[in-house]
Amino acid sequence: MNVTTRKISQMIKDIIDMEELNAVIETVKFQQKFLRGLQTASARGAFRIGDTVSASGRNGSIEGEITQIKRTKAIVNVNGTRYDVPMSMLKMIRSVA
Repeated sequence: MNVTTRKISQMIKDIIDMEELNAVIETVKFQQKFLRGLQTASARGAFRIGDTVSASGRNGSIEGEITQIKRTKAIVNVNGTRYDVPMSMLKMIRSVA
């Protein structure tokens, strides 16, 4: 943890009012949503239909070809099975471009 994170953590621990704590929680949730949006937008621009990608999930790692790109997810064809994978989980193996 860096110095700023430690200071923020200590300031949160010093909060004794639930209303104030709820306001901090809402701010953190908003920032988290904003950063995820940036990450998804960045990933969406990096992938194209036909790219070979890999992703790790609960059943292990998969490798396949992107057949469709949606707003936040991509359809990845793995040996004839289609997986709906969040773009933030994808890693480029081979690009068509």
